[in-house]
Amino acid sequence: MPRSSKEEVKTTYSVLSEMEETGVLDDAKKKGVVPTSAFNKCAYEVYLKYREFSKNKTQAVKDASIEVDLSERYMWDIIKNMET
Repeated sequence: MPRSSKEEVKTTYSVLSEMEETGVLDDAKKKGVVPTSAFNKCAYEVYLKYREFSKNKTQAVKDASIEVDLSERYMWDIIKNMET
């Protein structure tokens, strides 16, 4: 079904945040349904923290990838996924 022009398109991050607020994300993590998505959300939040204070996106990705112990390539993939 096509979306109406007024309907807001939600990002993966916003959907996971809503699930977290309602407690659904915790239930899903306990059942093992969304372990990767939940971890990616945490990694994305670390990136957002560095992005707030960094002058460029690349440096924020480097700093976040060091903190969460992931490759920069994987951090870029997480960012792409969370922003779509």
